[in-house]
Amino acid sequence: MIELVKSGGSVMIVLLLLSFIIWALIFDFYYSQSTNGRFFKHAKALLILIPSENKDQALNIFKKIMRTRKKLLHSFIAVAPLLGLLGTVGGMIETFSSLQTSEMFKPSGGISEGISQALLTTQLGLIVSVPPLLLLKYLESKVDKNFDRLKGAAL
Repeated sequence: MIELVKSGGSVMIVLLLLSFIIWALIFDFYYSQSTNGRFFKHAKALLILIPSENKDQALNIFKKIMRTRKKLLHSFIAVAPLLGLLGTVGGMIETFSSLQTSEMFKPSGGISEGISQALLTTQLGLIVSVPPLLLLKYLESKVDKNFDRLKGAAL
């Protein structure tokens, strides 16, 4: 595993760190959206305390909070493939540098090391972004259902 990270270059470390951040945000987002989740519980409790003429405004605030959290998650997910492409560019630069200095077949890497770095970072960028993106789409539908429940509780 460590060799794989080393062969992918410095972008691999950033991608792995980004992966941990994305999954932490997804788990937090998921648990806050469950029926027993803290966001849903607190929102429901606050709606009981808020006067009926202000409930629509409160619901809009809750919706805005969830949109902000989704946007943050979307941003992190969107950055992962771009970091993968950055690693690809770095690997290709290394490859072309090897070609320029005629070190194509040197034992320390040369062309194969650059191409390997390019492919590994691209692959990890996609691995980091695609599964969370699919899960986020599921969570967005859950947010909509919970928002409808909050509306029902507000009435």
